[in-house]
Amino acid sequence: MATDMRKVVDAIEKLKQSEAQHQANESDTGEQLDSFDSDVEPLIQELADQVLKSHDVESITGWLTVQSMLIDREEESFAEVTQRLNNKYPDEVRTAIPMLNSEQQKVISHLIEDLSEAGEPGTEEAGEGTTEEREAGDSDAGAAPTSAPVGPGRAEFLGKRVFRSTRGFPVIQGTFTLFDRAGSALGSFAVNSGGGASSFRKRNGPVPPGTYRVSNFMVRTKRGMVLNGVGYSFNLDPQPGTIVFGRSLFRIHPDGLSPGTNGCLGVRESASRLSRCKDQIRQLMRDGRMTVDVDYLGLPIS
Repeated sequence: MATDMRKVVDAIEKLKQSEAQHQANESDTGEQLDSFDSDVEPLIQELADQVLKSHDVESITGWLTVQSMLIDREEESFAEVTQRLNNKYPDEVRTAIPMLNSEQQKVISHLIEDLSEAGEPGTEEAGEGTTEEREAGDSDAGAAPTSAPVGPGRAEFLGKRVFRSTRGFPVIQGTFTLFDRAGSALGSFAVNSGGGASSFRKRNGPVPPGTYRVSNFMVRTKRGMVLNGVGYSFNLDPQPGTIVFGRSLFRIHPDGLSPGTNGCLGVRESASRLSRCKDQIRQLMRDGRMTVDVDYLGLPIS
């Protein structure tokens, strides 16, 4: 296990160095494949499978080390592994934490504290509509034009209801609508946000309300960003006045795996509609600056 963990740690450190070197040169619309998906994630998934089988203190210590290095990526599948370990083997996790360095201990302790607030998975908390309506999403045909003046392309995510993720945390489900420069609606898509923490003020919760600029299109292959064979992501960069509580790495991407995300807008649609959403966003980006407004309309989430 120690050798496997060292291999994962080295891969993560190499990736972070590469990302730091190329950050200033990232194109807002350049198509690229994140090396995390192809090179690093498979190693982490293999390590996760091993630690869930062995669940001894040494293995869990290795996993928590890796989890602490990944904390800023807000990857829901990795936090879910940590949650499962803490739920099934709490004594081993408590023994492993003091073996981490002081910074890692702080990160993991905060994460486990957040994960301990989970409620019952799958329960409805607030909102309107049936399960069938939520699964089907909103139709483009019913999208009404807005009265916004001619300007940059934009989108809005309006939260409509709240349900519990498989991890027991609230997921905000709503409509993601794209508008052209004249203010006419291009299409509306079903989107989920959150499911990894109790609040948008916490890491892994829903994306905080506010305004974000869309940038940096990527082709994606990681499981949490691929749905119905379609994988991609766009960055969401907080704009002045948007409070994100120290969080980062917000994105738009297909909502793969179980419904919900760790701080992104996850599009939950068919393959053709996922591709349509991607193509419309890319066209708006080509036409100029594009922003997204996020609003939860008084839903019981904070």
